[in-house]
Amino acid sequence: MGNLAKFKALPAEEKRLVAAAAALLPFTDLALRIVGYKKTQDFLASNTAGRKILPLSPADRLARSQRVAYCVRVAARRGPYRVTCLRESLVTWWLLRRRGVPAILKIGVGKEAADLKAHAWVEVDGQSIIDGEEALRDFAEIHHLGDSGKL
Repeated sequence: MGNLAKFKALPAEEKRLVAAAAALLPFTDLALRIVGYKKTQDFLASNTAGRKILPLSPADRLARSQRVAYCVRVAARRGPYRVTCLRESLVTWWLLRRRGVPAILKIGVGKEAADLKAHAWVEVDGQSIIDGEEALRDFAEIHHLGDSGKL
């Protein structure tokens, strides 16, 4: 099945999420390049402040979060530009919080041989929704954005 056929097979809500992510990813990239991380994250956070948390079971919240992350990943991988984990994570975090899911954006560092590596990911209820736990074991968290109990 080709990419277009896969897209057409998505439910309408997920098509909207892919389209939103496709628009938000270059905006986020541009904002990070022009005003930097702090101002970009402040803008995104202020845009979700005060939202009500959806009354979902942890299993439903996780499933919904994973679908949002999947849609962002589709837009990130199929778009005409390269997207970093920070941009993908910021967009995923923002979309989740706009939908009433108390997501946390985390940034960590790790070392591989003599190289210092950095990585960003999103957690919901203590679980990474973008990367598996195994992919994150080499990173020590140095920053997080969001509180799991608030939006």
